[in-house]
Amino acid sequence: MNNEFLIVKNMKLFINSLDSIILIIPNRDRVLKNRISNTSYDILYNLYRSNYSDNKKEYMKDILSSISMLDFYLERCYKNKYINKKMLDSKTNELLKITKMVYGWIRSESRIK
Repeated sequence: MNNEFLIVKNMKLFINSLDSIILIIPNRDRVLKNRISNTSYDILYNLYRSNYSDNKKEYMKDILSSISMLDFYLERCYKNKYINKKMLDSKTNELLKITKMVYGWIRSESRIK
């Protein structure tokens, strides 16, 4: 159970760090701005749901697919020159860390059953 809360803690830190990126994105690309924000909150929501649910695998799949989409949105920000390479690398490394934690959680859940 501590691993799940560690994932949530890292995801909350990641969401807070996204504020600086969201502010940089111009309003003409509002869809990207909204997608980044909504997807990151969806990941956090699914982390909580899977932590308290019996059907963890389904939510974990949603979490991993949302993380992949968030990675794509960040790449798009880089291609549109809203963020630089250093910021992209920093954020994708944070996402990679969260992804590894989720995969570890999945492995530990499969050993329990």
